[in-house]
Amino acid sequence: MISAANLAEWVRQELDTSQPDIHLVLRAMAKESGEWVKAEPERIPALLAEPDSPLPVKWRALIEGLVAYRCNQMDRQRPVWTKATKSPAPWVPYLDAGVPMSVSLTVFDALETPAAILDKGIVIPAKALKPV
Repeated sequence: MISAANLAEWVRQELDTSQPDIHLVLRAMAKESGEWVKAEPERIPALLAEPDSPLPVKWRALIEGLVAYRCNQMDRQRPVWTKATKSPAPWVPYLDAGVPMSVSLTVFDALETPAAILDKGIVIPAKALKPV
């Protein structure tokens, strides 16, 4: 099980490659963050510690939203650091991954996006956040 900090560093490394696999990044984020919900309570603070990896703003916002979403699932208060960043423009990561999406599908996905992530200006439906 990896922490939010380690996940952010891995995302940064993947994004720095010549052809980042956005599908892989999103699947890994869903899988790894889903593990936090099952963690022993004493491990959770370390798992949710603030990342220090430099990420593009929208990806930093996604990490923050994902941590806040998982905290909601665990009925835990979200860390203060998860309130710092918002995507500078509305962002649908699956469009970056080359997934063709109509406007109506994007609206439907926005309706299905957890509030903690939607508040960051990011659209990812909850079903895409289920660990695989």
